[in-house]
Amino acid sequence: MLRSELGERLTLMERFDRGKRDEGSERRFRSHIERILKGEGGISDWELECRDQICKVRVLAEDQEWLRQISQDQELRGSFRSYQAIGGSPDAGEKRKWDDAVFQLNPEDEATAASALNRLLESFKASSALSDCTNGYQTSGTFEVLASLGESGLSYRFVGTLVDTPAGRCIADRLQAAGAVARLPPPPAREARAGARFRSPPEP
Repeated sequence: MLRSELGERLTLMERFDRGKRDEGSERRFRSHIERILKGEGGISDWELECRDQICKVRVLAEDQEWLRQISQDQELRGSFRSYQAIGGSPDAGEKRKWDDAVFQLNPEDEATAASALNRLLESFKASSALSDCTNGYQTSGTFEVLASLGESGLSYRFVGTLVDTPAGRCIADRLQAAGAVARLPPPPAREARAGARFRSPPEP
């Protein structure tokens, strides 16, 4: 069996166990994990190790709220493509238990590009474009976008109930205009993607 075929059959944890230490991935992932666990989660007992762009986070906590915080963190969007959680057992004499999760990181150039795309979409969402194009949200519906940055440059795919309406075409034009002047990194070796969903009127 080829090594690539074997890799596809293994779980993330099995691939981590077979991998080699990856200090570069550890450096770029550690600052985010420390910010989330120490700053937001108030967790002091945790460990991090990365091998071949797969990072294992080991946390001593009463529940897995920390995993939800990592998986939904805005700054980490695009940094990893998948993860696997492994339940642990209670630590001696207390309610807390050690839990593990392994994260398959994206290559650094792809993660950087995905982060830039997410910033573009978040900035657009915070702008007045949706209100302007729907006449103060009087036109109701949804508009979803998948933005991609690859060899051919920046591209978009639009879906939703507003797409084929004047409001949807206005939103698409405004987003493409914003993307044309956005400061984006060079295209990564593998296409980076980011998505967003807009609703008119906005969800409360």
